[in-house]
Amino acid sequence: MKKNKKIIICIIAILIFVIIMILCALFYIKGINKKNTNNTQSINQNEYIDGELEGKEVEIESNRTLSKSIIKNDYYTLIECTKIYQEAINNLIDNNNQENQQKLFNLLDDEYIQQENVNNSNLKNIFSNYTKFEMYIDEILKTQLSNTVSAYYINGKIRNITDSQINKYNIILKIDFGNNTFSVYPYEYIKNNQMQQLSENSVINIAIVKEITDKVDNKYKDQTNKYKTITIPYFEKMKTDLLYDQEYIYNLLDDEYKEKKFGNIDGFKNYIELNKETFLNMEIQKYARYYYDGYTQYVALDNFGNYYIFNETSTMNYKILLDTYTINQPEFIEKYDSASDVEKAGYNIDKFITAINTKDYNYAYNHLAQSFKQNNFTTLESFINYVQNNFYSKNNYEIKNGTKEGDYYVYTVNITDAEQDTSKLVQKNFIVNIKDNREFELSFNKE
Repeated sequence: MKKNKKIIICIIAILIFVIIMILCALFYIKGINKKNTNNTQSINQNEYIDGELEGKEVEIESNRTLSKSIIKNDYYTLIECTKIYQEAINNLIDNNNQENQQKLFNLLDDEYIQQENVNNSNLKNIFSNYTKFEMYIDEILKTQLSNTVSAYYINGKIRNITDSQINKYNIILKIDFGNNTFSVYPYEYIKNNQMQQLSENSVINIAIVKEITDKVDNKYKDQTNKYKTITIPYFEKMKTDLLYDQEYIYNLLDDEYKEKKFGNIDGFKNYIELNKETFLNMEIQKYARYYYDGYTQYVALDNFGNYYIFNETSTMNYKILLDTYTINQPEFIEKYDSASDVEKAGYNIDKFITAINTKDYNYAYNHLAQSFKQNNFTTLESFINYVQNNFYSKNNYEIKNGTKEGDYYVYTVNITDAEQDTSKLVQKNFIVNIKDNREFELSFNKE
């Protein structure tokens, strides 16, 4: 009996202990919940945790201030969208039918359509002053309107296909990177609203939207993998500017380079005229990229063996050099300084003949040995006349058999016509004098 009583007392004690433990646990959980509530309030007041916004989508607040800060994919996408827009206008000019009207209408921004009361029937009147054209982008300014939509103010130009006349041109594009759609505010809207002088840090007064409706015609293909390198669109843009907008591209040239090579814009225009056939037919063959302190250098090689350099500080912000010999580039300096004197002499012959190929007669003439110049070419004109009658318009050359004779280096150079009779061989002996600061002077046999 006593044993049973002890068992009952133990069971009661255990039950009391379990009840106490349950009550403690309940009070603890209640305390945690209260603490978590306070923490939640704190988190809601400070939404960013370690740079991340937890629990809800970020809504970007746009102040519509324009910036030059763009990425390369922005540039690629804008090239694509402007081509679609350009093609739609050109098609309407060719044939003012309902299909072409609708395609162009579907590209126009809703705000522009509403403000200007645009419809299919009056589209032809709006674009009545247009002739068939090609559009080129000179400058891009950007603002973020919402999570997926950005607006781009484009400073550019259009080239009349018939007579190649160049006119300044502006448009605004909205790009929806979520839907791969876009819309356009045409030049007429910009002109009517006095927006032609917008620049970096200007505020652009357009409607903020969260998305751009898919109207089929306003779809663009993703351009992420369009170009292997930005050198390609830079090169294509340069080619257009060399041929049709020389004053613009003159201002894009590296300041030291253009002063040393051309002196002034007249010298530059003369250079363009002499090489016009090359610029008309040049195509990019190879390219390279180098990283330096403060800029990235893109180098393009064309089908005539000419090099072009783009020193880029940011996307669409770069300076151009039209050769690699006028101003020694970092890669050349490293290679030249580590070379033997025999190799250096070969590099200098390469510079000389490259200058002749690009009709840079001043450079070549200024690197003739003084005594050789005085005895054979007392004027630049006499040297030009000799080169035009004794070298080819484009020279292929093979530098070989370099030897040292006293302080000079003598090379045999085999020269052939790069454009016509490639079997005809001209052989010349070059004598090179290597000077300080990577300078040189040379002479050659005139026969």
